[in-house]
Amino acid sequence: MKKRVFVFLIALIMIVSVSACGSNGAKNEETVVEETPQNTVTSAPPQHSDADNTADETPAQNVVDEVGEDGFTDRQRDLLLQESALWGVVRGAEYSYNTVWEKMEALENGGTLYDVYSACGSAKTALQNSWESTRNFEDMPNSDNYIRECQYYFNHMKGICENLQDYIDNDSMEALNDAQEAIQKMDSYSSAVVNERIKFYSSNGFSDEQIAQILSED
Repeated sequence: MKKRVFVFLIALIMIVSVSACGSNGAKNEETVVEETPQNTVTSAPPQHSDADNTADETPAQNVVDEVGEDGFTDRQRDLLLQESALWGVVRGAEYSYNTVWEKMEALENGGTLYDVYSACGSAKTALQNSWESTRNFEDMPNSDNYIRECQYYFNHMKGICENLQDYIDNDSMEALNDAQEAIQKMDSYSSAVVNERIKFYSSNGFSDEQIAQILSED
């Protein structure tokens, strides 16, 4: 049975290789997402109401704040520092998830199912910690939707790991199919995070030029 599991995991790598490459990091480009992606692995994120959007786009207060040589005010630098820490959490979560794929790809070169299973377990723990870490940023102004999309993203990656473990444990084709479908939706989730990141900066008074500069430095 384990040989069959091994073969199907190799096939999964080949089937979703394009999706996996595209999900190696949240894209730093402005992508319009008309509909929140539905997650077949974890609870589907709800559609944002008009009330949510209104609350999350509170205009920045008009406070006199001198612009420094770097083109940012003191307030903007404080927000940059906070948001950079949250973005670091996102990058760390992606690193943990991508470790699973490294172990999957290693199956073709002497890797073992135990390596994949163990990587999934470590990634699940790291992704749960990432989710918990988002609570540390709830005081950032106009960050509700941004934080929410990060949490959906982390849950989605965690769900993929859970399904891969279920497949290895129980030879469940349903779990394998769920994992494949979820992997193919990774780009939608990562793009949603980037979209909300851009909206976070915009709603806090950053110009398009400043936002472009921030994204280009990641």
